[in-house]
Amino acid sequence: MLLFWFANECVDFDNHDNMQIQCYPERGDFGFHYFGNFEKILPILFRESNEKYFEVGNLNTESYPKSMDLLEYVRQYYLSQHDRHQCNKDRLIIRLNKRKVTATYVTEHKDNGNRGEFDPEHTHLVSPDLIRIIQQLELKAFLSRDLKVFFLFFLELSLLTSF
Repeated sequence: MLLFWFANECVDFDNHDNMQIQCYPERGDFGFHYFGNFEKILPILFRESNEKYFEVGNLNTESYPKSMDLLEYVRQYYLSQHDRHQCNKDRLIIRLNKRKVTATYVTEHKDNGNRGEFDPEHTHLVSPDLIRIIQQLELKAFLSRDLKVFFLFFLELSLLTSF
């Protein structure tokens, strides 16, 4: 759900095929916040670069009040579950250079890891081509079983060429 929201509500492509962010992660829109990559699950960014990582997807409004601005289909399972930890694991991390999204990753928290620890085995680079495909879909089609198999294949293919 988070990836569908991101593709359809948060980014667009400019005339040069660069993915441009349509919100302001640096000011916390939708619960975005700085991601320090302390676990080194993503490529290291050089201090001299203008790039920074931001993550989104923590649905705990006490920690990230602006996550309440995410569309209901993103938040619905979190709001209806007693075990909120299990339905608040997914995250999306972007590498941002000013307004340009230079990389998009999906990840999740480890089941038995330290608080906030992400699972490198479940961290995947999402290609801009996949974002474009998702932008062409309706939510119902995105959630269909056949399409999930396609996306898993596409993500696995991305892994072969990822970071």
